[in-house]
Amino acid sequence: MSRPLFFRRLPAGFCALLLVCALLPRQAGASHTSDYPACRDALDWQGWKEQRLWRATLFGVKRAREAEASEVRFSKDRSIWIKSHISAGGTSAVDEWRSLSPGYESVTWYNSLIDSQTDITPRRGIFDTRQRMSSELVPYITQSYRSLECRLEAICELLALSEPHKEHSPQTVTVKVFGCGDMPAKTLPECHLESNPTQLTTQGDIHQYCQTMIATIRKRETQIAKLVMEYDAGYRSILQLSGIMRGFLGEMRGTVLGSLRGATDLITTFSRVPCFIGSCDDAPATMMTSP
Repeated sequence: MSRPLFFRRLPAGFCALLLVCALLPRQAGASHTSDYPACRDALDWQGWKEQRLWRATLFGVKRAREAEASEVRFSKDRSIWIKSHISAGGTSAVDEWRSLSPGYESVTWYNSLIDSQTDITPRRGIFDTRQRMSSELVPYITQSYRSLECRLEAICELLALSEPHKEHSPQTVTVKVFGCGDMPAKTLPECHLESNPTQLTTQGDIHQYCQTMIATIRKRETQIAKLVMEYDAGYRSILQLSGIMRGFLGEMRGTVLGSLRGATDLITTFSRVPCFIGSCDDAPATMMTSP
């Protein structure tokens, strides 16, 4: 079937540009509703992002072409993508990523676009470090957890800085948390509650919700980190022990077994020594007794 006249007159490069522009994510923050439910959703997203960043620091994030089927990625515009198809021929360029986020139901992304639009870049995790004991990883894990605490506390501070604004677009602010470095950030337009005045009880509820959320994330991630570190320590100890046993058996084969083999050869030479006494031909009494 022939294409419409309009498309036949367009250059192929221009058509490709239109396709790329159609696949680009929507601009986040173009228009937001400032109210209690929208603000809660924005806080939830910030908490999830910090949680995923912390886990990416520990376990790493694979590139899109290395991801298995059903793995999930989060885009910068808050759309969620899942790897739905892996090319049978091994060509990673045709791996398909699909989304159920509003506006993307019928859109397909590919590996290169996923890597460029994901909110957490691919990286190696701390637990991917090889030839090191678990105790050597503790300082890096501790520092990463300290960063997580600072960023979680910054969410509620960012909420407090966002409330007085009346604009419908993000504003540049500096978040200050006691014991942490200053963090430049953008306010949450959904939490510009001054543009949509709410009752004081509602504002108190949103602050209480933020504190409860970060406390829950902190507790959960602490328990998970403890469990993972215990498993990692046991796993690395087994690997270290197996290496020691392999080296020991290698040395034993050349020294101990060699000495035993030499002793066996020496014992066999005793059978060649002649016997000059009469008792040599006498068998033990137990062997001479017939049943």
